[in-house]
Amino acid sequence: MRVKAFHKDVLRAVTHSWSRFLALFVIVALGAGFYSGLRTTAPNMRATADAYYDDTRFFDVRLVSTFGFTDDDVEAIRATEGVESVMAGYSADWLVRMGEKDVVTRLHSLPSDLSEDNEEYLNRPTLKEGRMPENPGECVVSVGGADDATGLAIGDTVTIEDTDGSLGDTLARSEFTVVGFVESSYYLSMSLGTSTVGSGTLGRYLYVLEDDFSQEYYTDLYLSVEGSRELDTFSGAYEELVQPVLDSLEDLAGVRAEIRYGEIRDEAEETLADAEQTYEEEKAKAEKELDDAYQELLDGEQELEDAEQELLDGEQELEDAKRELEDARTELADGRQELLDGQAEYEDGVRQFEEGKADYEDGVRQLEEAKDEWSDGWSEYLTGLNEYEHNASLVEQQKEEAYEQFADARKQIQDGQKELEEARKLLAEQKGSYESAKQFLSGVEQVIAVKEAQGGGGEEGDGGEEGGEGGDQAIRDDADAQEFLASSGEAASGDASSASGGTVTALGSMSIASDAEAAQFLQYLSGLGTDVQAISAALGQLDDAGLRCFHGYLEGVIAGTSDETQKQQLTALLAMVEQAQGSGGDPDPGESLTEDEIPAFLEKLAGMSESEAAQVLLGLDLDSLYLLRDYLESRAAV
Repeated sequence: MRVKAFHKDVLRAVTHSWSRFLALFVIVALGAGFYSGLRTTAPNMRATADAYYDDTRFFDVRLVSTFGFTDDDVEAIRATEGVESVMAGYSADWLVRMGEKDVVTRLHSLPSDLSEDNEEYLNRPTLKEGRMPENPGECVVSVGGADDATGLAIGDTVTIEDTDGSLGDTLARSEFTVVGFVESSYYLSMSLGTSTVGSGTLGRYLYVLEDDFSQEYYTDLYLSVEGSRELDTFSGAYEELVQPVLDSLEDLAGVRAEIRYGEIRDEAEETLADAEQTYEEEKAKAEKELDDAYQELLDGEQELEDAEQELLDGEQELEDAKRELEDARTELADGRQELLDGQAEYEDGVRQFEEGKADYEDGVRQLEEAKDEWSDGWSEYLTGLNEYEHNASLVEQQKEEAYEQFADARKQIQDGQKELEEARKLLAEQKGSYESAKQFLSGVEQVIAVKEAQGGGGEEGDGGEEGGEGGDQAIRDDADAQEFLASSGEAASGDASSASGGTVTALGSMSIASDAEAAQFLQYLSGLGTDVQAISAALGQLDDAGLRCFHGYLEGVIAGTSDETQKQQLTALLAMVEQAQGSGGDPDPGESLTEDEIPAFLEKLAGMSESEAAQVLLGLDLDSLYLLRDYLESRAAV
């Protein structure tokens, strides 16, 4: 009875308030609908994204390297267990001129085979308009957003802005023709990402064929894992499938990085060797040009002196011609005078003819003689006049030739001076390379000091034992080697303070068995300053075991030191320790070296570390070291 009453009460409540009941029903229905939608939205979105990734062959793993990837790296990764396919590609960020705007754009490479059957074609862009690139110089650009102000259209040309002159190291060309617009599963976010150029925010992306890139190595590797397409990208099973492949690739990265580093180092060394060879060739060429220019200058000066002498000779010939002209004028005046005298004699003859026939005949004879003298004078006058005109024209011609030779000589001298200045500038530009000869010279002088110290250090070592205290005791104080490096040569306390004026206070026969003892001994040596003989004598006090222990300690200190000056000083000391280890009695005279072998020997030293170079120098005899020092001094003085 109670249940029936309850049901009647409920029915009565509903029938008496239909509007409230319907409102509650609608509210409950809407709430249930929203809840169901929210529960199914996330799975549907993940399923849609996974299907989109599978359709565009989105990558499972992306590999990047600061060294870049070679074909050998690609083959090694392709052979990794679990890797289904590998797509090697290039990418670079540049400022691209699109229409009237400069847009920060990321360029991606497309493989040459864009067919659906190419299993290694990953991250496939979806074509929205136009076509995919088919020839070099063509590109597809991302679809612009609502705020796109470039106005880019198919057929337009985009230009890569080469702001730092390095475009040729990345791309084979700077202009591309737009043939289509695409969307990519690689860029699903509203923001395309950040960049190191321009404003720092990517505005567009575009794809070009891989032949349009000029890089020697790949910048990106995209991998797909076997069986990944059958799994949900957002599921735990997908993570469990991909993680072992990632672990294998991390192990492979260490091996391939070492190989790649070696390749880059070999290329760098080869480039350095080529640069050194080019420098030597250019240096020899510059020296020859300088010598030739100097010789041309000397020749020009000699030609100028010869031209000046010829000019003086021409002026002298002109003066001689002037004197000859004056003489001709004098002779002409004499001829005229003789003509006047002949006329007077003729008149006398006429008068005498009138006086008598005999006198007439005498007058005729005298007249004929006067005529002959007049003719001779006139001939002499004409001859002198001809000689004067000939000599005057000859002098003018010689003078003009002398001035022309003088101008040519002056021009040759000016040209020679210009060539000499250019050669001097070229030589000044390459002068910096001679600093290396000075550095070698410093090292050779240190080794000579060591060799000379070894040749006469035994007597000083024996005499220095008088000042030693506790000579047979091992060093036990734990000195701080890093404090010694920081002090860089301050006078050490204790026994080291007694080393001065070239006199060494011997430590006695010692054995170093720990790093603490080695550090104390290093502090002692620092107190000796630059006294090579004292340092050599101190090293001679150590037995073989002590030398080995001290040698190992020095190597550790050198490896942990960043100061280049301290490292060089410790390296020189290490070389002396190695020399002390190799000498059992009298110093080894060492290998000999001729002057013709010095250039090749210096090239050999240039490729060694400081320790190796010091060891090789210590292996030379003193005569060879003196010869090498003289050679380096002559080179450094050029």
